[in-house]
Amino acid sequence: MNKTCTEITHYKLQSPADTELYLKTVDVLNRVLPQIKGFISRDVYYSSEAETWVEVIQWEDLPTAKDAEKTLMSMPECKEGFRLLNMETVSLHYYDKVSELKVR
Repeated sequence: MNKTCTEITHYKLQSPADTELYLKTVDVLNRVLPQIKGFISRDVYYSSEAETWVEVIQWEDLPTAKDAEKTLMSMPECKEGFRLLNMETVSLHYYDKVSELKVR
């Protein structure tokens, strides 16, 4: 397997949630991330049933991912999005891929 690092974050928004505003901050972060060293890709998912968001970000490696987290948390253009999160619900972990199956 390759040595890329996958960052998976689960969270909910502050209540009452302003989903439209949050999606604008998702777009802002999508413009910022490609400028961060080691960034590969980002997917954002939402479950209306669970009112939970999931982000999957691919990084070149774990040290790069951890450095990026510090950088992003300090960027003024990203703080709006972070402020909308219910921080008590945030779960962020880094994973190494151990298996892969692709049909297409």
